[in-house]
Amino acid sequence: MMKSIKTTLFMAFLSLSIAFWSKLYAQTATVTVKTKVASKGIIAINCYWTEDNFEFNSHIPLQKQIAKRKGNRYTITFDNDLKFRNISFIGTDKDSIDKLFWLDYLICPGDQVVILDDGHGGLSFKGKGSEKFTLQYKLAQIEKTFVLLNKQQESKMILPSPANLSPVLYDKLVSSIKYNYAKRDSQFVVLNAYKRLLNNELYSLFKLNVIGRCESNILTTLHMQFNWLSKKYPELEDQKFLLLQAYTQRKTGLDNLKNARFHCANDMQLYFMLRFRYADWLGSIFEDEWHESMIDKDLINRALYRHFYTSYAKMDSLKRQQVISQISDPSYKQELESFLKNISNGVALPNFQFQDSLGNPVHLADFKGKYVLLDFWYTGCGNCRILNKNLKPIKEQLKDRKDLVFVNVSIDGNFEQWKASVASGAYTDSTDVSLYTMGQKSNHPIIKFLNVMSYPRQLLVDKEMRIISTQIPRVGNAKNDLAFSTLIAKLK
Repeated sequence: MMKSIKTTLFMAFLSLSIAFWSKLYAQTATVTVKTKVASKGIIAINCYWTEDNFEFNSHIPLQKQIAKRKGNRYTITFDNDLKFRNISFIGTDKDSIDKLFWLDYLICPGDQVVILDDGHGGLSFKGKGSEKFTLQYKLAQIEKTFVLLNKQQESKMILPSPANLSPVLYDKLVSSIKYNYAKRDSQFVVLNAYKRLLNNELYSLFKLNVIGRCESNILTTLHMQFNWLSKKYPELEDQKFLLLQAYTQRKTGLDNLKNARFHCANDMQLYFMLRFRYADWLGSIFEDEWHESMIDKDLINRALYRHFYTSYAKMDSLKRQQVISQISDPSYKQELESFLKNISNGVALPNFQFQDSLGNPVHLADFKGKYVLLDFWYTGCGNCRILNKNLKPIKEQLKDRKDLVFVNVSIDGNFEQWKASVASGAYTDSTDVSLYTMGQKSNHPIIKFLNVMSYPRQLLVDKEMRIISTQIPRVGNAKNDLAFSTLIAKLK
Protein backbone atom coordinates (compact mmCIF):
# COMPACT_ATOMS: atom_id res chain seq x y z
CA MET A 1 0.00 0.00 0.00
CA MET A 2 2.77 2.42 1.02
CA LYS A 3 4.74 1.49 -2.07
CA SER A 4 1.69 2.20 -4.24
CA ILE A 5 1.23 5.64 -2.63
CA LYS A 6 4.90 6.46 -3.15
CA THR A 7 4.69 5.38 -6.77
CA THR A 8 1.59 7.51 -7.29
CA LEU A 9 3.22 10.55 -5.68
CA PHE A 10 6.39 10.05 -7.72
CA MET A 11 4.42 9.80 -10.97
CA ALA A 12 2.45 12.94 -10.07
CA PHE A 13 5.67 14.80 -9.29
CA LEU A 14 7.22 13.53 -12.53
CA SER A 15 4.19 14.68 -14.54
CA LEU A 16 4.29 18.13 -12.97
CA SER A 17 8.02 18.38 -13.62
CA ILE A 18 7.62 17.36 -17.26
CA ALA A 19 4.79 19.88 -17.68
CA PHE A 20 6.87 22.63 -16.07
CA TRP A 21 9.99 22.01 -18.13
CA SER A 22 7.96 21.48 -21.30
CA LYS A 23 6.29 24.84 -20.82
CA LEU A 24 9.60 26.49 -20.03
CA TYR A 25 11.24 24.93 -23.08
CA ALA A 26 8.31 25.84 -25.32
CA GLN A 27 8.84 29.52 -24.53
CA THR A 28 12.13 29.59 -26.43
CA ALA A 29 13.34 28.75 -29.91
CA THR A 30 16.83 28.46 -31.36
CA VAL A 31 18.43 29.26 -34.71
CA THR A 32 21.87 27.87 -35.47
CA VAL A 33 23.67 29.41 -38.45
CA LYS A 34 26.14 27.10 -40.19
CA THR A 35 26.77 28.92 -43.44
CA LYS A 36 29.66 30.67 -45.15
CA VAL A 37 27.71 33.89 -44.86
CA ALA A 38 27.76 33.60 -41.08
CA SER A 39 31.52 34.09 -41.02
CA LYS A 40 31.21 37.38 -42.91
CA GLY A 41 29.81 39.44 -40.10
CA ILE A 42 26.52 38.28 -38.58
CA ILE A 43 26.47 39.84 -35.14
CA ALA A 44 22.91 39.44 -33.86
CA ILE A 45 19.31 38.51 -34.58
CA ASN A 46 16.55 41.08 -34.22
CA CYS A 47 13.27 39.70 -32.91
CA TYR A 48 9.84 41.28 -32.97
CA TRP A 49 6.25 40.16 -32.70
CA THR A 50 2.98 41.48 -34.05
CA GLU A 51 0.40 39.85 -31.80
CA ASP A 52 0.53 41.98 -28.68
CA ASN A 53 3.64 44.13 -28.74
CA PHE A 54 2.16 47.60 -28.87
CA GLU A 55 4.03 48.72 -25.80
CA PHE A 56 2.46 51.95 -24.67
CA ASN A 57 4.92 54.70 -23.80
CA SER A 58 7.66 53.09 -25.91
CA HIS A 59 6.17 54.75 -29.03
CA ILE A 60 7.57 51.95 -31.18
CA PRO A 61 5.18 49.28 -32.40
CA LEU A 62 6.87 45.99 -33.24
CA GLN A 63 9.62 46.78 -30.74
CA LYS A 64 12.68 44.74 -31.63
CA GLN A 65 14.83 42.83 -29.17
CA ILE A 66 18.15 41.10 -29.63
CA ALA A 67 18.31 37.31 -29.43
CA LYS A 68 20.85 35.82 -27.03
CA ARG A 69 23.88 34.45 -28.82
CA LYS A 70 26.29 31.66 -27.94
CA GLY A 71 28.69 30.90 -30.74
CA ASN A 72 26.65 30.48 -33.90
CA ARG A 73 23.47 29.64 -31.99
CA TYR A 74 20.78 32.22 -31.19
CA THR A 75 18.04 31.78 -28.58
CA ILE A 76 14.75 33.63 -29.03
CA THR A 77 12.34 34.06 -26.12
CA PHE A 78 8.57 34.31 -26.30
CA ASP A 79 6.92 36.50 -23.69
CA ASN A 80 3.27 36.27 -22.70
CA ASP A 81 2.63 32.93 -24.40
CA LEU A 82 3.17 34.33 -27.88
CA LYS A 83 2.50 31.89 -30.70
CA PHE A 84 5.18 33.30 -33.00
CA ARG A 85 7.82 35.95 -33.45
CA ASN A 86 9.68 37.27 -36.46
CA ILE A 87 13.45 37.42 -36.76
CA SER A 88 15.94 39.17 -39.03
CA PHE A 89 19.72 39.17 -39.02
CA ILE A 90 21.97 42.14 -38.23
CA GLY A 91 25.45 42.17 -39.64
CA THR A 92 28.51 44.20 -40.46
CA ASP A 93 28.37 43.17 -44.12
CA LYS A 94 24.98 44.28 -45.43
CA ASP A 95 25.29 42.45 -48.73
CA SER A 96 25.95 39.10 -47.08
CA ILE A 97 23.00 39.56 -44.74
CA ASP A 98 20.74 40.39 -47.66
CA LYS A 99 21.76 37.14 -49.31
CA LEU A 100 21.05 35.21 -46.13
CA PHE A 101 17.66 36.67 -45.29
CA TRP A 102 15.60 38.48 -47.86
CA LEU A 103 12.73 39.12 -45.48
CA ASP A 104 11.85 38.58 -41.85
CA TYR A 105 11.19 34.97 -40.89
CA LEU A 106 8.42 33.72 -38.62
CA ILE A 107 9.50 31.36 -35.84
CA CYS A 108 7.43 29.54 -33.19
CA PRO A 109 8.12 28.41 -29.61
CA GLY A 110 10.01 25.11 -29.53
CA ASP A 111 11.52 25.50 -33.02
CA GLN A 112 15.15 24.42 -33.35
CA VAL A 113 16.19 25.46 -36.85
CA VAL A 114 19.64 24.96 -38.35
CA ILE A 115 20.53 27.09 -41.40
CA LEU A 116 23.01 25.53 -43.86
CA ASP A 117 24.50 26.26 -47.26
CA ASP A 118 22.77 24.13 -49.87
CA GLY A 119 25.92 23.84 -51.99
CA HIS A 120 24.48 25.91 -54.85
CA GLY A 121 24.77 29.42 -53.43
CA GLY A 122 21.53 29.18 -51.51
CA LEU A 123 20.29 27.99 -48.13
CA SER A 124 18.82 24.83 -46.70
CA PHE A 125 17.14 24.23 -43.34
CA LYS A 126 16.81 21.31 -40.98
CA GLY A 127 15.45 20.67 -37.49
CA LYS A 128 12.10 21.35 -35.88
CA GLY A 129 10.33 24.22 -37.64
CA SER A 130 12.57 23.98 -40.72
CA GLU A 131 9.58 23.48 -43.03
CA LYS A 132 8.39 27.02 -42.19
CA PHE A 133 11.82 28.46 -42.95
CA THR A 134 12.09 26.53 -46.21
CA LEU A 135 8.67 27.83 -47.27
CA GLN A 136 9.49 31.42 -46.36
CA TYR A 137 12.85 31.21 -48.12
CA LYS A 138 11.17 30.01 -51.32
CA LEU A 139 8.56 32.78 -51.08
CA ALA A 140 11.36 35.31 -50.62
CA GLN A 141 13.21 33.99 -53.68
CA ILE A 142 10.10 34.50 -55.80
CA GLU A 143 9.57 37.97 -54.30
CA LYS A 144 13.10 39.07 -55.23
CA THR A 145 13.78 37.25 -58.51
CA PHE A 146 10.39 36.77 -60.18
CA VAL A 147 10.26 37.27 -63.95
CA LEU A 148 7.05 37.21 -65.99
CA LEU A 149 7.96 34.46 -68.45
CA ASN A 150 4.91 33.86 -70.63
CA LYS A 151 1.30 34.73 -71.31
CA GLN A 152 0.04 31.60 -69.59
CA GLN A 153 0.81 33.22 -66.26
CA GLU A 154 -1.72 35.93 -67.13
CA SER A 155 -4.46 33.77 -68.64
CA LYS A 156 -6.65 33.31 -65.55
CA MET A 157 -6.43 36.88 -64.32
CA ILE A 158 -9.52 39.06 -64.24
CA LEU A 159 -8.20 42.46 -65.25
CA PRO A 160 -10.00 45.80 -64.93
CA SER A 161 -11.75 47.19 -68.01
CA PRO A 162 -10.30 50.26 -69.77
CA ALA A 163 -13.21 52.46 -68.56
CA ASN A 164 -12.35 55.15 -71.12
CA LEU A 165 -8.87 55.45 -69.68
CA SER A 166 -6.03 56.89 -71.68
CA PRO A 167 -4.07 53.95 -73.18
CA VAL A 168 -0.89 55.04 -71.42
CA LEU A 169 -2.59 54.95 -68.00
CA TYR A 170 -4.41 51.70 -68.68
CA ASP A 171 -1.20 50.03 -69.82
CA LYS A 172 0.57 51.08 -66.61
CA LEU A 173 -2.32 49.84 -64.46
CA VAL A 174 -2.65 46.48 -66.21
CA SER A 175 1.09 45.82 -66.45
CA SER A 176 1.50 46.43 -62.72
CA ILE A 177 -1.41 44.13 -61.86
CA LYS A 178 -0.30 41.42 -64.30
CA TYR A 179 3.22 41.32 -62.97
CA ASN A 180 2.41 41.45 -59.26
CA TYR A 181 -0.52 39.01 -59.44
CA ALA A 182 1.53 36.54 -61.48
CA LYS A 183 4.23 36.77 -58.81
CA ARG A 184 1.60 36.42 -56.06
CA ASP A 185 0.04 33.36 -57.72
CA SER A 186 3.46 31.75 -58.09
CA GLN A 187 3.93 32.21 -54.34
CA PHE A 188 0.48 30.71 -53.74
CA VAL A 189 1.55 27.56 -55.61
CA VAL A 190 4.52 27.16 -53.25
CA LEU A 191 2.41 28.01 -50.22
CA ASN A 192 -0.25 25.44 -51.11
CA ALA A 193 2.42 22.77 -51.56
CA TYR A 194 3.32 23.28 -47.89
CA LYS A 195 -0.26 23.64 -46.64
CA ARG A 196 -0.39 20.14 -45.09
CA LEU A 197 2.68 20.99 -42.98
CA LEU A 198 1.09 24.12 -41.48
CA ASN A 199 -1.82 24.66 -39.16
CA ASN A 200 -4.68 26.79 -40.48
CA GLU A 201 -3.57 29.87 -38.55
CA LEU A 202 -0.04 29.84 -39.97
CA TYR A 203 -1.28 29.11 -43.48
CA SER A 204 -3.64 32.11 -43.36
CA LEU A 205 -0.89 34.27 -41.89
CA PHE A 206 1.55 33.45 -44.69
CA LYS A 207 -1.14 33.99 -47.30
CA LEU A 208 -2.08 37.37 -45.84
CA ASN A 209 1.54 38.46 -45.95
CA VAL A 210 1.86 37.41 -49.60
CA ILE A 211 -1.27 39.38 -50.49
CA GLY A 212 -0.15 42.36 -48.39
CA ARG A 213 3.20 42.61 -50.19
CA CYS A 214 1.51 42.23 -53.56
CA GLU A 215 -1.08 44.93 -52.93
CA SER A 216 1.55 47.28 -51.47
CA ASN A 217 3.66 46.88 -54.61
CA ILE A 218 0.72 47.60 -56.91
CA LEU A 219 -0.46 50.67 -55.00
CA THR A 220 3.05 52.11 -54.68
CA THR A 221 3.82 51.54 -58.36
CA LEU A 222 0.52 53.00 -59.49
CA HIS A 223 0.92 56.10 -57.31
CA MET A 224 4.48 56.74 -58.51
CA GLN A 225 3.70 56.13 -62.17
CA PHE A 226 0.62 58.33 -62.16
CA ASN A 227 2.46 61.21 -60.50
CA TRP A 228 5.29 60.90 -63.02
CA LEU A 229 2.99 60.65 -66.04
CA SER A 230 0.68 63.48 -64.94
CA LYS A 231 3.70 65.78 -64.64
CA LYS A 232 4.81 64.80 -68.12
CA TYR A 233 1.27 64.88 -69.54
CA PRO A 234 -0.81 67.30 -67.37
CA GLU A 235 -4.01 66.39 -69.21
CA LEU A 236 -3.91 62.94 -67.57
CA GLU A 237 -4.68 64.48 -64.16
CA ASP A 238 -8.35 64.63 -65.19
CA GLN A 239 -8.38 60.85 -65.60
CA LYS A 240 -7.32 59.98 -62.07
CA PHE A 241 -10.87 59.08 -61.01
CA LEU A 242 -11.26 56.70 -63.94
CA LEU A 243 -7.89 55.14 -63.16
CA LEU A 244 -8.84 54.54 -59.54
CA GLN A 245 -12.24 53.13 -60.49
CA ALA A 246 -10.50 50.62 -62.77
CA TYR A 247 -8.02 49.89 -59.97
CA THR A 248 -10.86 48.80 -57.65
CA GLN A 249 -11.87 46.06 -60.10
CA ARG A 250 -8.76 44.00 -59.33
CA LYS A 251 -9.23 40.69 -57.49
CA THR A 252 -7.14 40.83 -54.31
CA GLY A 253 -8.16 37.44 -52.92
CA LEU A 254 -8.88 38.99 -49.52
CA ASP A 255 -12.56 38.06 -49.65
CA ASN A 256 -11.56 34.40 -49.25
CA LEU A 257 -9.89 35.07 -45.88
CA LYS A 258 -12.75 36.43 -43.82
CA ASN A 259 -11.87 34.58 -40.62
CA ALA A 260 -8.12 35.20 -40.75
CA ARG A 261 -6.36 37.21 -38.04
CA PHE A 262 -5.42 40.16 -40.22
CA HIS A 263 -3.75 42.14 -37.44
CA CYS A 264 -1.12 39.42 -36.93
CA ALA A 265 0.17 39.72 -40.52
CA ASN A 266 2.83 42.42 -40.61
CA ASP A 267 2.77 42.84 -44.40
CA MET A 268 -0.99 43.32 -44.29
CA GLN A 269 -0.53 46.02 -41.65
CA LEU A 270 2.05 47.69 -43.89
CA TYR A 271 -0.38 47.57 -46.81
CA PHE A 272 -3.10 49.29 -44.81
CA MET A 273 -0.57 51.84 -43.53
CA LEU A 274 0.12 52.60 -47.19
CA ARG A 275 -3.60 53.01 -47.83
CA PHE A 276 -3.81 55.54 -45.01
CA ARG A 277 -0.74 57.31 -46.36
CA TYR A 278 -2.34 57.63 -49.81
CA ALA A 279 -5.87 58.24 -48.49
CA ASP A 280 -6.10 61.76 -49.94
CA TRP A 281 -4.85 60.57 -53.32
CA LEU A 282 -7.21 57.58 -53.33
CA GLY A 283 -10.17 59.80 -52.47
CA SER A 284 -13.60 58.24 -52.23
CA ILE A 285 -12.47 54.77 -53.30
CA PHE A 286 -10.55 54.52 -50.04
CA GLU A 287 -13.93 54.19 -48.33
CA ASP A 288 -15.74 52.46 -51.20
CA GLU A 289 -13.28 49.57 -51.16
CA TRP A 290 -13.54 49.17 -47.39
CA HIS A 291 -14.71 45.73 -46.21
CA GLU A 292 -15.52 46.31 -42.57
CA SER A 293 -17.17 42.93 -42.19
CA MET A 294 -14.00 41.25 -43.45
CA ILE A 295 -11.13 43.24 -41.91
CA ASP A 296 -10.83 42.98 -38.13
CA LYS A 297 -10.77 46.18 -36.10
CA ASP A 298 -7.39 45.32 -34.57
CA LEU A 299 -5.83 45.59 -38.03
CA ILE A 300 -7.30 49.05 -38.58
CA ASN A 301 -6.28 50.25 -35.12
CA ARG A 302 -2.71 48.99 -35.44
CA ALA A 303 -2.28 50.21 -39.01
CA LEU A 304 -3.56 53.66 -38.02
CA TYR A 305 -1.32 53.66 -34.95
CA ARG A 306 1.77 52.79 -36.97
CA HIS A 307 0.77 55.17 -39.76
CA PHE A 308 0.48 57.98 -37.22
CA TYR A 309 3.95 57.41 -35.79
CA THR A 310 5.65 57.15 -39.17
CA SER A 311 3.88 60.19 -40.63
CA TYR A 312 2.86 62.54 -37.80
CA ALA A 313 5.72 64.96 -38.49
CA LYS A 314 4.25 65.58 -41.95
CA MET A 315 0.69 66.08 -40.67
CA ASP A 316 -0.90 69.31 -39.54
CA SER A 317 -2.89 69.32 -36.30
CA LEU A 318 -6.20 68.68 -38.11
CA LYS A 319 -4.84 65.63 -39.93
CA ARG A 320 -3.39 64.25 -36.70
CA GLN A 321 -6.75 64.50 -34.98
CA GLN A 322 -8.48 62.90 -37.97
CA VAL A 323 -6.21 59.88 -37.73
CA ILE A 324 -6.73 59.56 -33.97
CA SER A 325 -10.51 59.87 -34.37
CA GLN A 326 -10.55 56.81 -36.66
CA ILE A 327 -9.01 54.61 -33.94
CA SER A 328 -11.58 52.72 -31.89
CA ASP A 329 -9.26 51.31 -29.21
CA PRO A 330 -9.19 53.78 -26.27
CA SER A 331 -5.70 52.62 -25.20
CA TYR A 332 -4.24 53.58 -28.58
CA LYS A 333 -6.09 56.91 -28.54
CA GLN A 334 -4.83 57.75 -25.06
CA GLU A 335 -1.24 56.85 -25.93
CA LEU A 336 -1.23 58.96 -29.10
CA GLU A 337 -2.81 61.94 -27.38
CA SER A 338 -0.28 61.68 -24.56
CA PHE A 339 2.56 61.54 -27.08
CA LEU A 340 1.31 64.64 -28.90
CA LYS A 341 1.11 66.48 -25.59
CA ASN A 342 4.74 65.55 -24.82
CA ILE A 343 6.05 66.88 -28.14
CA SER A 344 3.73 69.86 -28.59
CA ASN A 345 5.07 73.34 -29.16
CA GLY A 346 6.39 74.94 -26.00
CA VAL A 347 7.37 71.68 -24.29
CA ALA A 348 10.94 71.71 -22.93
CA LEU A 349 13.09 68.80 -24.10
CA PRO A 350 14.91 66.76 -21.45
CA ASN A 351 18.64 67.39 -21.15
CA PHE A 352 19.72 64.58 -23.48
CA GLN A 353 23.38 63.53 -23.62
CA PHE A 354 25.46 62.87 -26.75
CA GLN A 355 29.12 62.55 -27.75
CA ASP A 356 31.29 64.73 -29.94
CA SER A 357 33.97 63.43 -32.33
CA LEU A 358 36.49 63.23 -29.47
CA GLY A 359 34.15 61.13 -27.37
CA ASN A 360 33.43 63.98 -24.97
CA PRO A 361 29.92 64.25 -23.49
CA VAL A 362 27.69 67.00 -24.88
CA HIS A 363 24.31 67.87 -23.39
CA LEU A 364 21.37 69.58 -25.02
CA ALA A 365 21.49 72.23 -22.32
CA ASP A 366 24.92 73.26 -23.62
CA PHE A 367 23.12 75.04 -26.45
CA LYS A 368 20.87 77.17 -24.26
CA GLY A 369 20.85 80.76 -25.42
CA LYS A 370 20.64 79.76 -29.09
CA TYR A 371 17.95 78.47 -31.40
CA VAL A 372 18.72 74.88 -32.39
CA LEU A 373 17.70 73.05 -35.53
CA LEU A 374 18.13 69.35 -34.76
CA ASP A 375 18.67 67.11 -37.77
CA PHE A 376 18.54 63.30 -37.34
CA TRP A 377 20.34 61.10 -39.87
CA TYR A 378 22.43 57.95 -40.38
CA THR A 379 25.12 56.77 -42.78
CA GLY A 380 23.57 55.31 -45.92
CA CYS A 381 20.42 57.45 -45.80
CA GLY A 382 20.00 58.78 -49.34
CA ASN A 383 17.41 61.40 -48.42
CA CYS A 384 19.73 62.62 -45.63
CA ARG A 385 22.42 63.31 -48.23
CA ILE A 386 19.94 65.15 -50.44
CA LEU A 387 18.67 67.29 -47.57
CA ASN A 388 22.22 68.19 -46.56
CA LYS A 389 23.01 69.23 -50.13
CA ASN A 390 19.84 71.33 -50.39
CA LEU A 391 20.51 73.03 -47.05
CA LYS A 392 24.04 74.18 -47.88
CA PRO A 393 23.09 77.35 -49.84
CA ILE A 394 20.47 78.25 -47.24
CA LYS A 395 22.99 77.86 -44.43
CA GLU A 396 25.33 80.12 -46.34
CA GLN A 397 22.63 82.81 -46.36
CA LEU A 398 22.14 82.34 -42.61
CA LYS A 399 25.83 82.37 -41.65
CA ASP A 400 25.46 85.74 -39.88
CA ARG A 401 22.74 84.38 -37.57
CA LYS A 402 24.92 83.85 -34.48
CA ASP A 403 21.87 82.87 -32.43
CA LEU A 404 21.10 79.85 -34.63
CA VAL A 405 22.97 76.54 -34.62
CA PHE A 406 22.45 73.46 -36.77
CA VAL A 407 23.00 70.30 -34.73
CA ASN A 408 23.21 67.00 -36.58
CA VAL A 409 22.48 63.87 -34.54
CA SER A 410 23.52 60.52 -36.04
CA ILE A 411 22.12 57.13 -35.02
CA ASP A 412 25.07 55.26 -36.53
CA GLY A 413 26.09 52.20 -34.57
CA ASN A 414 29.81 52.55 -35.26
CA PHE A 415 31.72 55.55 -33.88
CA GLU A 416 34.49 55.48 -36.51
CA GLN A 417 32.01 55.08 -39.34
CA TRP A 418 30.12 58.11 -38.05
CA LYS A 419 33.26 60.24 -37.89
CA ALA A 420 34.19 59.23 -41.45
CA SER A 421 30.71 60.18 -42.69
CA VAL A 422 30.92 63.56 -40.96
CA ALA A 423 34.38 64.19 -42.43
CA SER A 424 33.11 63.33 -45.93
CA GLY A 425 30.67 66.25 -45.87
CA ALA A 426 28.02 64.09 -47.51
CA TYR A 427 25.60 64.20 -44.59
CA THR A 428 26.62 67.29 -42.62
CA ASP A 429 28.00 70.73 -43.29
CA SER A 430 31.33 71.93 -41.88
CA THR A 431 29.48 74.68 -40.02
CA ASP A 432 27.22 72.18 -38.21
CA VAL A 433 27.67 70.71 -34.76
CA SER A 434 27.80 66.95 -35.27
CA LEU A 435 26.83 64.67 -32.39
CA TYR A 436 26.70 60.91 -31.87
CA THR A 437 24.10 58.85 -30.01
CA MET A 438 26.84 56.83 -28.27
CA GLY A 439 26.14 53.64 -30.17
CA GLN A 440 22.59 53.44 -28.82
CA LYS A 441 21.22 54.05 -32.31
CA SER A 442 17.40 54.16 -32.35
CA ASN A 443 17.33 53.25 -28.65
CA HIS A 444 18.84 56.61 -27.66
CA PRO A 445 16.42 58.49 -25.35
CA ILE A 446 15.93 61.41 -27.75
CA ILE A 447 14.97 59.06 -30.60
CA LYS A 448 12.45 57.33 -28.37
CA PHE A 449 11.15 60.60 -26.91
CA LEU A 450 10.46 62.03 -30.37
CA ASN A 451 9.63 58.63 -31.87
CA VAL A 452 11.86 59.18 -34.87
CA MET A 453 10.93 56.34 -37.25
CA SER A 454 12.02 57.79 -40.59
CA TYR A 455 15.02 59.84 -41.65
CA PRO A 456 15.97 62.57 -42.11
CA ARG A 457 13.90 64.26 -39.41
CA GLN A 458 14.22 67.84 -38.19
CA LEU A 459 13.10 69.66 -35.07
CA LEU A 460 13.38 73.32 -34.10
CA VAL A 461 13.79 74.39 -30.44
CA ASP A 462 14.10 77.81 -28.83
CA LYS A 463 16.82 79.25 -26.60
CA GLU A 464 15.39 77.41 -23.59
CA MET A 465 15.30 74.10 -25.46
CA ARG A 466 11.53 74.28 -25.84
CA ILE A 467 9.93 72.86 -28.98
CA ILE A 468 9.05 75.46 -31.59
CA SER A 469 8.06 73.03 -34.33
CA THR A 470 8.26 69.35 -35.22
CA GLN A 471 7.18 70.12 -38.78
CA ILE A 472 10.10 71.66 -40.61
CA PRO A 473 9.61 72.35 -44.36
CA ARG A 474 11.84 69.94 -46.33
CA VAL A 475 13.97 72.30 -48.42
CA GLY A 476 14.61 71.39 -52.03
CA ASN A 477 11.90 73.25 -53.94
CA ALA A 478 10.88 76.91 -54.15
CA LYS A 479 7.78 76.51 -51.97
CA ASN A 480 9.52 74.70 -49.13
CA ASP A 481 12.64 76.88 -49.34
CA LEU A 482 10.46 79.96 -48.82
CA ALA A 483 8.52 78.33 -45.97
CA PHE A 484 11.78 77.33 -44.26
CA SER A 485 13.27 80.82 -44.62
CA THR A 486 10.04 82.36 -43.29
CA LEU A 487 10.12 80.05 -40.25
CA ILE A 488 13.72 81.00 -39.46
CA ALA A 489 13.04 84.72 -40.04
CA LYS A 490 10.39 84.63 -37.28
CA LEU A 491 13.01 83.65 -34.69
CA LYS A 492 13.81 86.72 -32.63
